[in-house]
Amino acid sequence: HSIVQVISEIADLKLPEKMWPKLLDFLIIASDSPAAHEREVVIFTLYALMNTVVGTFAENLPQIYNLFAKALKDPKSLEVRATTVQALGRVSEFMKANKKSSIVSFVLKKCPSATLDD
Repeated sequence: HSIVQVISEIADLKLPEKMWPKLLDFLIIASDSPAAHEREVVIFTLYALMNTVVGTFAENLPQIYNLFAKALKDPKSLEVRATTVQALGRVSEFMKANKKSSIVSFVLKKCPSATLDD
C-alpha cells in the first residue's frame, strides 16, 4: 500500500489542477484485472484518494459507484469486497448529512447479492 500512498500524495497536488486526467480511466480499466490483488489495489487507491476524488471527480461519482457495485460482488476475493466496504465508508464521510442515506441505500441494495463467505 506504500505505492498507493505515493499516488495519493501526487494526486492531491495534480488532480485539482487537472494535471492527471487519465488516472480515473486507468483505475477503471485496472478494476477489471484478472488478478484479485490488482483489483484490491484499485479500490484501496480510490479509498486513499477520496478527499481529492470528491472535489475533482464529483461528476464521475456515479461511475465510481458502479465500480464499487461491481467490486462488492467480486466472485473471487473477500479482500476486494472488504476494501470496497471500507471505501464506501470513506465516501460517506464526505457526504452531507442529508445525502448519507443515498450511500446507505446503495450499500443495502448491493450487499445482499454480494456473498462474504470465502
